[in-house]
Amino acid sequence: MVDAADVIHLCRRAGFGARPFEVQMLSAARDRKDLVRQVMRSSRTRGEPAISTPPPPFSPPSCTSPAAYHETLALGRWWLDRMRTSTFIGKQPRDPHPIREKMALFWHGLLVSSQRKGLVYCHHETLWHQNQIFRRYAMTNFRHLLAETAASPAMVFYLDNYANTVLSPNENFARELLELFSLGVGNFSQGDVAETARACTGHTV
Repeated sequence: MVDAADVIHLCRRAGFGARPFEVQMLSAARDRKDLVRQVMRSSRTRGEPAISTPPPPFSPPSCTSPAAYHETLALGRWWLDRMRTSTFIGKQPRDPHPIREKMALFWHGLLVSSQRKGLVYCHHETLWHQNQIFRRYAMTNFRHLLAETAASPAMVFYLDNYANTVLSPNENFARELLELFSLGVGNFSQGDVAETARACTGHTV
């Protein structure tokens, strides 16, 4: 058996903590390696994310309706509830898994979009689709995650790539892609930004 303190520490780092019955069951792991395997290799961390409770409904796109604001808040509450009810020891295949939800939260912090951008507000349902991308690819290849996120309407709207054309290149998306999303400061040149922007022209919704 592993020490309960190790179980509690891992569950806090890989999720949002553990309930007493989870600590008890996971403490029966043979060793730390087996404990990590049990936490990381659940079938609920792979493949298409199963949604046990449907998300709140969305109104049609509108740039003037207050519904976008309130419905996005409801989406946030729905997601917080998934985090709260997630469990390492799932009773049902559709139960949310903590590490998947925590990694989705992590990717939201790195590959950011915001409703404060006008067109994202107008098309607020795109934030739900982006959330699903992060959940779907949370535990997979970063290249796939980045490609899917780059193609998501929320990101295309947020970083103005819908306005990136061959006659009027817009470098917002290219710069963020290289500086914040992947390579980091000092690992690319302005020439790389310009060429990446050229490669992304016409990439729109």
